[in-house]
Amino acid sequence: MFRPPRDYVYLDAVASAGSIRKAAARLHVASTSLNRKILEIEGELGMPLFERLPRGVRLTAAGEVILTAIRRNIGDVETANAQIRQLRGLVRGNVSIAVAHSVANDFIQGAITSFQEHHPGVHFKMIVGATSDLVRSLMRDETDLLLAHDPAPNKELEEIASVAQPLFAMMRPDHPLAQRTKLRLTDCQPYLLARGRNPSVGGHC
Repeated sequence: MFRPPRDYVYLDAVASAGSIRKAAARLHVASTSLNRKILEIEGELGMPLFERLPRGVRLTAAGEVILTAIRRNIGDVETANAQIRQLRGLVRGNVSIAVAHSVANDFIQGAITSFQEHHPGVHFKMIVGATSDLVRSLMRDETDLLLAHDPAPNKELEEIASVAQPLFAMMRPDHPLAQRTKLRLTDCQPYLLARGRNPSVGGHC
């Protein structure tokens, strides 16, 4: 498990306990060693982080600033550790992916194959269909994930990732637009456009 710097742990423990002695007991270190470490950190910063009281310690203004940053950092480390534990636990299971006709191509199978090289115990089932049908399937929990082009907004579903996908125009070498490196749809407007049977799949100019 990835751990935050020891200095962060020490400062957080002292601030939480309000006492160097109590913090040392929780950390299983000698109170003199912990106090020496706190003094060392304060010396490096050039100002006190704790106000010494008759019965404990209290954060100074500088200590409040430092502790806020420290606790944010510790929280980020804890989140990262939780995500790593989830990844480590994903070793076997079944995943159902709903894929719209417009994105059902070789790259999906390649991505699945690459994933299974690292996680051979995970098996995939791919369902190809119209986006509207697949959205309903996802909402009925019949599939785990949907890949589609611009599905209609739905408050009950969450978009977890989006990818820009370029469009390509295919034409004969002697076509008037063949020498262009970039095209707009308006450039193709004067010419006949051949498309596949499924309009979402696209076609050729």
